Amino acid sequence: MFKGFSRLATCAAFVAATLAPIAAHAVIVDFEGDDLTNLYFPGDSFEQNGFLMTQGFDAGTVDVGAGLGAAAPTNNDTQFYTNTNDGELIFTSLGGLPFSLNGFDAAFVPLLSSHAAAQVIGIVAFATAMDGSQFGTIFGLGDTTKTGSGSPFFTFSGAADFGGFTNLKTLEFFTCAVANGQVCVTPTQNNGQFALDNVNLTIAAPVPEPETTALMALGLMVLTVVSRRRRSR
Repeated sequence: MFKGFSRLATCAAFVAATLAPIAAHAVIVDFEGDDLTNLYFPGDSFEQNGFLMTQGFDAGTVDVGAGLGAAAPTNNDTQFYTNTNDGELIFTSLGGLPFSLNGFDAAFVPLLSSHAAAQVIGIVAFATAMDGSQFGTIFGLGDTTKTGSGSPFFTFSGAADFGGFTNLKTLEFFTCAVANGQVCVTPTQNNGQFALDNVNLTIAAPVPEPETTALMALGLMVLTVVSRRRRSR
């Protein structure tokens, strides 16, 4: 009889633990690690902390600022991602789970040329939600007139900016020119270069499939009936 109770208790604990919600968890994609240091071409990808990052359009690099020379952003001595010439970086979760964006650090990377167009540049966080809806927000990185010298990294965070970035399927980062009150209308003329670091993301908790939940509940019911029959003998 005691063995029956022991088995029942063990099964109940197992089912309860399995059915209990798994907490969502936040991660930081900081691009650190020698295995990430590389030059990435369109279609290339790399992984970190549960996310797949894919290079879109032009090339991108992961390295420290020294690799950019005079164009390197300031106030960041760590490894970071740099996009070149109007490319983009696309985030998806490795498990296909929905995720949220909580903030990131970014900087403008100027062209080392006196012929660079004078523009105001912003980095766009453009999201596709699990339901297929799309939306985005632009964050200012300053103007392009400071060619030949690095621009500072800015930190973007807070519920006011990122409260709507939830239940995401994909997340893209790219830059746009802001001119005459219009965003992403004027071509960036190769000024669409940016650096990205410390992307703060939250991966949603997985939800057990209904079939799995029903089977575990049925198993618990069967063990309960067996235990009652043994006690009645």
